[in-house]
Amino acid sequence: MAGRPCEVLLPKVKRTQIKGDLRCHGLLSRTGRLRPEQRDWLKHLAACGFETALWRPKDLDNIITVLAPDGPRAQLPDTF
Repeated sequence: MAGRPCEVLLPKVKRTQIKGDLRCHGLLSRTGRLRPEQRDWLKHLAACGFETALWRPKDLDNIITVLAPDGPRAQLPDTF
């Protein structure tokens, strides 16, 4: 499916846990361009309440923080 996120993470959950947090991250190079299909996927996933982000190499510190066990929820910027 064109445009789907590069990375989709589902944390370990116990069988008794009803719902886990799905993380959807778009990964681009420093100069990479987001295709319209990718933008649509990310917007749709965010609108559905999933943790969604678009990251570039310059975001490494934020990536490490967000992916830490008790890290904050990733945020998709208003404009991207």
